[in-house]
Amino acid sequence: MVWPRRDHRAYVSSNRELYDFEGAFVFSLLTLLGLRESDSVLDVGCGSLRAGRLLIPYLARGHYFGLEPDARLVRQGIEREIGTELTRLRAPVFVHNPDFCLHGVETRFDFILALSIFSHASQAQVRACLALVAKALRDDGVFLCTYYAGESSYAGEDWVYPGHVQYRPDDLAGMVAGAGLHLRNFAWPHPTGQQWAMVARSEQVLAEREMEERDVLLAERAERQAISRLYAELTQDPVYRLLVRIRGVLRELGLR
Repeated sequence: MVWPRRDHRAYVSSNRELYDFEGAFVFSLLTLLGLRESDSVLDVGCGSLRAGRLLIPYLARGHYFGLEPDARLVRQGIEREIGTELTRLRAPVFVHNPDFCLHGVETRFDFILALSIFSHASQAQVRACLALVAKALRDDGVFLCTYYAGESSYAGEDWVYPGHVQYRPDDLAGMVAGAGLHLRNFAWPHPTGQQWAMVARSEQVLAEREMEERDVLLAERAERQAISRLYAELTQDPVYRLLVRIRGVLRELGLR
């Protein structure tokens, strides 16, 4: 799959202005769950390195792996977010294919991420990703993913972008169980309201990684503050203010 040319931040983020914030929330979550520099992390659908721009400098050399079908997005992330010098220093590993396969990579991972992947994926693609997790996750590792929870599950066969799909939590849990894994939904902020889920090989690992409610509340407060700052900046933008005035005039004329 090769995506059309577009701003590298806007393509992978729900809002271009929240690109850095979304990456920071992922990094914060990982550190709360025990991430250390010696861990190995696989970022499925790493895109333009929204999370990778923070993980690559933190992790030891060769411990960040990105799986991404569009090599152009990764190149833009390297050029515009982290630079070639850091890339040479930290030696991240990138694999480019659309099939959720890590050809030639034998590493077992402490953390695997699939952020805003299941929100676009078909059931066959979700199962392919879970098969990768079942093969590549360490016994004490965790897989973190996000999805749109709904009352029905997407039954199509295609990747949906732009736009998104939803899954019933029970259906997703069933697919996870079919891969020999265990799932637990948990509360953590997401700018578009996606549900977070943690997957592991055993219930014991999930219980050991459970976060305290205080951590979630602090994260939610930080999200609200960031969105409030963004809105305040937006309302001062002259183009935005002009559009608001035009909309008001159209409403008065009965045209909107």
